[in-house]
Order: sequence, then structure tokens, then C-alpha cells
Amino acid sequence: MSIITFDTHAFVKKLKAVGFTEEQADVFANEQATLIEDMATKHVSCCWKKTSRKSKPTFAVT
Repeated sequence: MSIITFDTHAFVKKLKAVGFTEEQADVFANEQATLIEDMATKHVSCCWKKTSRKSKPTFAVT
């Protein structure tokens, strides 16, 4: 099983370090997490149909 992680807390810290406000960084991180989850879900669905794997990869946003 594959796991893909996206650390939103670390991402927010990096954004704040380069001048984003807390609110801007939070919104950006949440949107990025949603985008990653959506893309991963669509990719898994596409691959799942093409293969006969027994288990799907797991995706986690932290």
C-alpha cells in the first residue's frame, strides 16, 4: 500500500516565512490539500479500473 502525505502545518509555516499572513497561508494550504486529495482520488480510480490490485493506496493530509 502506498501512502502520500502533505503536511499542511509545515506548508503554512513556510508560507508565513515568506510573507503570507496566517489567514492567507491557511486558505492556500487547505486548497492545496483539497487539490492533492482530488487528484489522488481520480488517479486511484483510473488506475484501479485498469488493474486487478487487491488494495488501493492510502492518501493522508496532515
